[in-house]
Amino acid sequence: MKTKCSRHASVLSLAVVAAGLILILWPQTGQCQQRSSRRRGSEAAQPADPNAAAHPNSWASFDIILKRNIFSRQRRPARQETERVVEAPRVVPNPESYYLLKGVVQENDDFIAFIEDTQNGTVLRLRRGDPVARGTIKTLTLDGLEYLREDKTTVVQMGCDLEGGYGNLTNRQMYELAATPTSPAGGPSTAAPAAAPAGADSDIIKRLMEQRRQQLGQ
Repeated sequence: MKTKCSRHASVLSLAVVAAGLILILWPQTGQCQQRSSRRRGSEAAQPADPNAAAHPNSWASFDIILKRNIFSRQRRPARQETERVVEAPRVVPNPESYYLLKGVVQENDDFIAFIEDTQNGTVLRLRRGDPVARGTIKTLTLDGLEYLREDKTTVVQMGCDLEGGYGNLTNRQMYELAATPTSPAGGPSTAAPAAAPAGADSDIIKRLMEQRRQQLGQ
């Protein structure tokens, strides 16, 4: 009888101890679960940083070895990028800049202009209304002419081009200037005398000179 009572007492004591342990450990396990769930929620809610560096590829570090391996038959020399030189657009002179007014002659009531085409090396004899370059001769006087192109009138004086300037040098003229030797300062000139004009051109030049003398009152 005594043994049965002692057994019951021991069982009850063990049950009480177990219940106490359960009551003590239960809040701690609940807190651990809550903490773990909070951590998971915070990690899921945290946005990804767009500036974060990506994990480097393990093969990327060996890329330079693959490209510059001296033992590889497929190795190619590294290409250096060269800067493209941008050429400036070429300025093409207007055709009017190659026509120079050399003189104007009056025959009775008619005026004739002598215009030199520096590209072809020829002299044109033009009257009022004649086409030249990209326009026409509007008026003629002994002092010059008026050149008309697309409703624009340009006054051209002696020795000037049809744009009113001093004209552009042709390739032939630039070559001649480059090939002409320069004489030393104070030394005798080695340039050959200019050939005298012949025929009708000589008569025209004489008439122009005589006309200029009359204008100057000589």
